[in-house]
Amino acid sequence: MLEEINQKLKRGAELSAGEATDAMRLIMGGRCSEDEIVEFLSALSAKGETAREIAAFARVMRENCNGMELEFETIDTCGTGGDEIKTFNISTACAFVLAGGGLKVAKHGNRAFTSKAGSADVLEALGVKVNLEKEKTAECVRRIGIGFLFAPLFHPAMKNVASARKRIGKRTVFNLLGPLTNPFGARRQVLGVYEEKLVEKMGAVLNELGCVHGFVVHGVKGLDEASVIGETVFCEVKNGKTEMGKFSPEEFGITKSYAKEEILGGDAKENAQIIKNI
Repeated sequence: MLEEINQKLKRGAELSAGEATDAMRLIMGGRCSEDEIVEFLSALSAKGETAREIAAFARVMRENCNGMELEFETIDTCGTGGDEIKTFNISTACAFVLAGGGLKVAKHGNRAFTSKAGSADVLEALGVKVNLEKEKTAECVRRIGIGFLFAPLFHPAMKNVASARKRIGKRTVFNLLGPLTNPFGARRQVLGVYEEKLVEKMGAVLNELGCVHGFVVHGVKGLDEASVIGETVFCEVKNGKTEMGKFSPEEFGITKSYAKEEILGGDAKENAQIIKNI
């Protein structure tokens, strides 16, 4: 079955929602060889993933997720990562700021893939136990407003693609799927993406997946975050609609001119200290 889909992708044809669903179910179910998965991911990347395909893949990952629904709304700041600018863990720092402001944050994340320190790495450096059982993590969100959802604990089926992703050695559609598969079902999101062309596409995906209110952002100069060093391109998702736009730091009262070097990070220990300083 996957071979037929791979051939279609190699021809540059878009998968239907049903085909995309079938493909991801085969992969998540451990019914494909490493070679088949490598071929699938490579052909998909060469063609370019569509919003319809990404949404279908995300639904299957949600089916296979060992998560739970909470009795209250949550927000997630998990982004795609991979912008190669090597900033400190901005989305993780923002998660603490949001929790301090009274929001309930279900922060989804993992260890580093392309950077020196992923969210799990920097949280460990801050003394956080990242591999809590989901019930204890849920209680953290209830009581203190924030909990960390360590992706490998909640997405065990991802073990079926680990070797293929490592073999490919570069970004694949799974870098886009992580922020779309929050184990606690967060329906409010701020999602940073590593390329500007993904902003509108990922906004359409969030809308398709039922996001209540979200922003997909990409900062100028290649940031997978909202930027303090220039304009940010965004797609707002709200009430079943999407709207593209741009904003600048000045619109939020930020008048200082920041240089890129001022937001660069280092290893987990260094980034943890930056977050403490904030």
